[in-house]
Amino acid sequence: MKSHPLNPSDSEPHSPALVERATRGEADAQFSLGVCDANGAGVEKDEEEAVRWYRKAAEQGHVLAQCNLGLCYGTGTGIAKNEREAARWLRKAAEEGDALAQRDLGVSYWYGWGVEKDENEAACWFRKSAEQGYSTGQADLSHCYLEGRGVERIRRKPCAGVANQPNRGMSTGRSCSVFAICGSTWQPVRVKKPRRSHVTSWKARCLSRIFLVRNTFPRNS
Repeated sequence: MKSHPLNPSDSEPHSPALVERATRGEADAQFSLGVCDANGAGVEKDEEEAVRWYRKAAEQGHVLAQCNLGLCYGTGTGIAKNEREAARWLRKAAEEGDALAQRDLGVSYWYGWGVEKDENEAACWFRKSAEQGYSTGQADLSHCYLEGRGVERIRRKPCAGVANQPNRGMSTGRSCSVFAICGSTWQPVRVKKPRRSHVTSWKARCLSRIFLVRNTFPRNS
């Protein structure tokens, strides 16, 4: 499961100074201390302690902490699983523009985890995440278009030699702008990129991207 910081090098290392700042109530330090506890970075791994620090920061409006707290609730990491609370905290971060939270809130709507199932709303949040360049959100939005779930479906001819091979590719009629399974591994199936003038919407853009699409969607990562 992905959580913040997406780039581990962005995490502040554990130190007495960090603990002191967090104890004084500095939200950034509280979040960073939560990351250290969650990953066992410079301190013994303690997921419950991580949740405690995430909550302190989240309650002060720290967006990354709100996202991580929502993810903890969603997976039952360091706290009892509660999908409603997960969606509540993810929404707070998503509404502040966090791309990871937007994507995972979309997943909540897709499956009806803590919210009423709504594929249109899921696609809306995938789009918000995708437009910020978050690759997983882009992949999920692409799948929405390929399947016509929450958005209008994209239709393309199957990829010859892949889509028509039993148990080796996606089913006949599905766009080949995806990864196809070759043996036991996933390999890219590349398609000709549309002319630049055609790339005017996500519907068009999805045809020019190469995404990893497995049988279960969206992926919990």
